[in-house]
Amino acid sequence: MENKDRYQNHVASPRLVSPALGIQAPDTPPTLYPAARDYFQSIPWCAALLSDPSVVSFVPSARNPASDEHEQLVGRTLADARTVEHMLCFFTPQDPAHARDPARPIASVSSLIALGQGLSSYPGYVHGGMIMVLMDESTGNVLEINAALDKDGAAFKSSNMTGSLDTKFLRPVPVNTIVCATAWLEGIEGRKTRINCKIADSTGTVLATCTSTWISLKAKV
Repeated sequence: MENKDRYQNHVASPRLVSPALGIQAPDTPPTLYPAARDYFQSIPWCAALLSDPSVVSFVPSARNPASDEHEQLVGRTLADARTVEHMLCFFTPQDPAHARDPARPIASVSSLIALGQGLSSYPGYVHGGMIMVLMDESTGNVLEINAALDKDGAAFKSSNMTGSLDTKFLRPVPVNTIVCATAWLEGIEGRKTRINCKIADSTGTVLATCTSTWISLKAKV
């Protein structure tokens, strides 16, 4: 329990940024969301995914660290032109009331991710461990948006840690490209939340998949 308590003591409040939802954490860099939005809007196949007026987009907390102790891997180390220069998440509500209805969770979230040259292992391709990091972050984004919208359920009102990440690599992922990672709720049983994820390229070809289990630690007070 000591390690879990130490983790809980260092978890920051969600710092995702979504103008459509009226959510923006204090001290957020003013260009954080516009830069990601404008970048992906300039890519035709990404713009097509975001074009539906009902789509809600957001930059996840991992890209907006609360301090130099929080979210340093994705928010600082992997946040430049050679690694992951831009990341933007989005979901499509079932109807106009869905996002604000606490009884209906957001079941699926997609993440557009720009992959740079600095992520290579074998020349020209993204390191497999990096693919796992991206899927871990993408599955976590499902929990995060539901928590930010105050959805019902213990999983959305607690701190969570990854318990397992069963990954299948189907095709090599090139560097200097953009992928879309889509994660969806598979089921919740007690403290365990199962979330699946797939990473696809611009043609919709699936490059990797995973089944993850997240463990709820303690309800927020």
